[in-house]
Amino acid sequence: MSPDAVAAALFDEDAALPARVVADESPPSWHRAGLLSTWVDDAGRADLEDVFGVPLDGRLLGWAAFTGDRECGADVPDTLWGAVALRLLGHHFSLLRFRLAVLLSPEAYFGDPALRTWIAWHVHVVGVPLEADLAVHLDQVVRSPVPPLLRATGPSTPARVREAAVRAAVNGRRRRLGGARRQLLTEIRARRATEPGLEWRPGADVTAAAADEPKRPGSPAARDMVRTGRPRRGAVADAKEPS
Repeated sequence: MSPDAVAAALFDEDAALPARVVADESPPSWHRAGLLSTWVDDAGRADLEDVFGVPLDGRLLGWAAFTGDRECGADVPDTLWGAVALRLLGHHFSLLRFRLAVLLSPEAYFGDPALRTWIAWHVHVVGVPLEADLAVHLDQVVRSPVPPLLRATGPSTPARVREAAVRAAVNGRRRRLGGARRQLLTEIRARRATEPGLEWRPGADVTAAAADEPKRPGSPAARDMVRTGRPRRGAVADAKEPS
């Protein structure tokens, strides 16, 4: 495929599928290397705009290349399917989930349970299967029709400026509360003890905790903090992850 053809497929918003659908159906063409673009639906966009106080430039969160060559036990988290099912919705590290956690559940580095449900409902994905080397090359070559909210490089827009400001405020508060390493280790131990089956399994219902549409992730205190860069008065004691 030419770079133009790849870009046309990668940024075809109408072709985006809900992350939970891709994870559950496990299409054979997704068990390959390639490029993955990520998007939010209208409700997800509204939630992010509520955090920023300014409109998003579009629904595009970003894109990335996955080479399909990293194995972790029986898992291959760097295929297109693995990037969705094992990383974004599963227990392997996901940069996108990490970045969304800063915005929507800043008290939890990996995102609280409500964030995982929010992602399953509101994040959509487009996968373009490619040879690994070509995917890595085109990752830096393709240009999106709208600025991506969470990709490192891109034009300066009000939404991207606000995202950077929120991220700086949250990261600063995390450092003040004791440092990333100690918090990460605490969360890892807690998740291993209470949630041994975090990875997506075909047929698993990540929305079981929600009768219909999931609630917005994060406590009121967390949402106040991302808007202002500081907790509301009296919020530190009651800012707990939802059960």
